[in-house]
Amino acid sequence: MAQAEAQEGGKKARQLASNEHVMKAVFIKGGPMTKLTEAGEPKKKWDYALCQRKWFKFPVDADHPAWDEGYAAIHSIEPDLEDGAKLHIWLYKQDKKGGSALPKLCCRSLLCENEGDRDDWALSFRTLLMNFWHESLESTIIPAPEVYQYHTFVATGAGGTPHLLALSSSAPPGAEERPAHPVSMLRIATALPNQPAQQVLAAELKDVTVAAHAADARKLNISVGGKTTEVTMKDPIEALTVAAEIKRLQVAL
Repeated sequence: MAQAEAQEGGKKARQLASNEHVMKAVFIKGGPMTKLTEAGEPKKKWDYALCQRKWFKFPVDADHPAWDEGYAAIHSIEPDLEDGAKLHIWLYKQDKKGGSALPKLCCRSLLCENEGDRDDWALSFRTLLMNFWHESLESTIIPAPEVYQYHTFVATGAGGTPHLLALSSSAPPGAEERPAHPVSMLRIATALPNQPAQQVLAAELKDVTVAAHAADARKLNISVGGKTTEVTMKDPIEALTVAAEIKRLQVAL
């Protein structure tokens, strides 16, 4: 059974890789996944293709994609903790029902062929996301000689406006040559999907203080020069991760 699934998956990947739309975007990974309803029930199987700059969804065995999307609106890729074949894609989408001008964080759940296939999709997705933001941020708000270290989406203000929190360092971990005065930076920029990031806060990490919010484990209070900015993460784990990444870079200074 496993061998047959692997052969079928390889055949599907080769089919997608040779598609004219996918070839132009530089194919990385492809295969079938089943889209799930909000209740977690199987809805419809589609063929998906991951490429360097965007990903495609095709009707099964079709030559023309139903859609293609870039990676700028994707918040995170998360394997399901209970179902070994489920993959959750958190992304920002325009709230058409609510009428809000701000994009809303939504979850798109997909069922992979098996747990190994799910892990392969997750790794490929995360690698492409990392590469995308690495290149994007270093060409916009992170100037040389600083290099990208970490990023995530956060919400600020009462309206939950999405922003991009980015960390950078002029002394990459493991580098043989370190600057005489290494600098690590925290930046927060506007992050509406598919629009250029505009920096609203930039501070050296040696001047930054981060504290957990007293009442909400998803929130962090970031203080710079007596001014505190409250940011909200998707969940408490992400808040802990951001605090740990900031501490890691501060210790390395």
